[in-house]
Amino acid sequence: MRAVSDSTPLIYLAAVGKFELLRHYFSSILIPNTVHDEVVQAGYEQHGALETQKGVEDGWIKVVYLTNDQYIADLLNLGMTQTDAHVVALAQEQQATCSSQMMRWYASKPNHRDS
Repeated sequence: MRAVSDSTPLIYLAAVGKFELLRHYFSSILIPNTVHDEVVQAGYEQHGALETQKGVEDGWIKVVYLTNDQYIADLLNLGMTQTDAHVVALAQEQQATCSSQMMRWYASKPNHRDS
């Protein structure tokens, strides 16, 4: 199964020494470039940075650059952060599993996109 991840599982699973669970449970992890930037670049030398970069280098974590700017803008207008909007847009685009908490928040919004 393929999944889209935000930074939280990457950081906290690494912090408790269980990062490999992501690879065990999912055939691949897709992350938007904003998540990669947050975990690997901004979080340099923090939990999850080295593990995420190694996953990218090994090919089981894939960094995706999104191009649907209007959809992302719509999500931002709903009050999502830039990174969360990218995660939801990527999950919908790829029809992949996404953080259930984020998807529940998204579905609770009255004018969310149903496609």
